[in-house]
Amino acid sequence: MKQDCSTQAATILVVDDDESLLNLMRLLLEFEGHTAITASSGVAAERLVRERGAEIDLVIVDLCLPDISGPHLLRHLRAIQPNLKGFLITGYSPKTVQDRRDVGSAYFLHKPFDLTTILNKVQEMLAESGEGCNT
Repeated sequence: MKQDCSTQAATILVVDDDESLLNLMRLLLEFEGHTAITASSGVAAERLVRERGAEIDLVIVDLCLPDISGPHLLRHLRAIQPNLKGFLITGYSPKTVQDRRDVGSAYFLHKPFDLTTILNKVQEMLAESGEGCNT
């Protein structure tokens, strides 16, 4: 699905410890005209946001990473870049996610998701942050 005028090109950081998912997300986002940056750990994501935070429009974070939980990572990244938009992705059931105390009111997409669903969520988050078309 090629992007329409409802989203402009954005720089999106994807954080997941699954290399195949990172590669798929990078290809999908770049096909849609975005710049995709990937990280396989919270430490790597934090380094990228410190180095390139001003250019990152959106971050997509796995709920469970080897070195930090997704919600904690989002809080850390927002401490570095306060206006950073982001959402979580997870393979856990909605009930399991709901039972976690560290989640708060974060946006979620449950794996496996289809391409349209992830692109719609990206579009929605970019529109909320003012990155959408100005028509």
